[in-house]
Amino acid sequence: MKNIFTKLLWLIRIVTIILAIICLKKDNHLIYVLFIISLTTWYHLEMRNFIGNYVGPRLKINQKNIWFRQTKFEKKLDTKLKVKKWKKYIPSYNPNEFDIKHYSLTQIITNMYRAEIDHEIMFILSYVPLVFSIFFDDFIIFLLTSFIVSLIDLALIVVQRYNRNRLIKVSSKIANRKH
Repeated sequence: MKNIFTKLLWLIRIVTIILAIICLKKDNHLIYVLFIISLTTWYHLEMRNFIGNYVGPRLKINQKNIWFRQTKFEKKLDTKLKVKKWKKYIPSYNPNEFDIKHYSLTQIITNMYRAEIDHEIMFILSYVPLVFSIFFDDFIIFLLTSFIVSLIDLALIVVQRYNRNRLIKVSSKIANRKH
């Protein structure tokens, strides 16, 4: 997924620059709309690249923080949303970070905490493009792209929390057997 993401990021950079040049030369509303969509997509990909590769790995996470505790409501919501059925279709940027062949169970759980925080930051930053609408006068396009992308982050957060809580239970059972 990492390789696909990098190629997609380069493609969207090039497409955005080409569309910007065309917009400057021609007064075409369709090209303008495509440019705005491309520009916001570029922002979302660059922001995710930056958070995932530079911010996330440097975060100091207190795994005992109340924020990470699963609530009764969350358990019920996971059941209602049927997370268990659809979580397998959610791609991972770096699947090795969650692979028992590459990391211990404790390290995988730590990676899940970090991935959750990354996606929570991304969720919030997904709405930054709304500020750009001031300059481009197409609020709806910015709102739609931000909303759609934030829903994707929300799904990723739900999956991280769901899987992490299950792995914590497994880890506890293993630790209890050793004692």
